[in-house]
Amino acid sequence: MSMPAEQPQARRPSLMVYGLMIVIACCLPALLLAGI
Repeated sequence: MSMPAEQPQARRPSLMVYGLMIVIACCLPALLLAGI
């Protein structure tokens, strides 16, 4: 935690994770509708 260099590196993959979460959130309703 004392190393500030880890913060920007941790933010970059976090953006990818948020992007994947958004894509999954958009795909889940479509899969549910397709399943029904």
